[in-house]
Amino acid sequence: PYLDEISDEARRIGSVNTVTHTKSGGLRGDNTDYFGFSYLIKKSGIPIEGKHVLILGTGGASLTARAVCADMGAQKITFVSRSGEVNYENASDRCADTEVIINCTPVGMYPKNLACPIDLKKFPRLCGVADMIYNPAKTRLLLDAERLGIKCINGLSMLVAQAKRASEIFLCTEIDDGEIDRICSLIEK
Repeated sequence: PYLDEISDEARRIGSVNTVTHTKSGGLRGDNTDYFGFSYLIKKSGIPIEGKHVLILGTGGASLTARAVCADMGAQKITFVSRSGEVNYENASDRCADTEVIINCTPVGMYPKNLACPIDLKKFPRLCGVADMIYNPAKTRLLLDAERLGIKCINGLSMLVAQAKRASEIFLCTEIDDGEIDRICSLIEK
């Protein structure tokens, strides 16, 4: 209610994480996570179009994942929560046709690296796993995906890409997307 302008992405997601002044002196809200998560999915090569996507978590990050997956043509998007209709105990039974899993929870983040939100072996059609966590670089979820030969990616490129987009907004400039990969490479060393 305090913003004079809201970007289309922020409006669809229902949240703002970047606020700037407009030329007329008002306030504009953007959501840079949309760009960040879009970049992550494109970089990963994980197919979204026509797929059943299972989103782990129902917080703000999950709303971004939903918006991006919908825009990329996901056929079906299902949320998993601790106490929802689809939860961590019944997700594999109710959503056995899942093809892509996106972790939007902190489960597996340092210092509880060995925690894993879901058993990937229970999803026989799984072809991609995206984890928004970037510390550690490989959560148990991603290690499990690798062992099963499933394409996977962590959240580092999302973090850097959304920061690049925020910098562009704050500085009123354009930064080449190649900077995202350059910075990720430096961090990954």
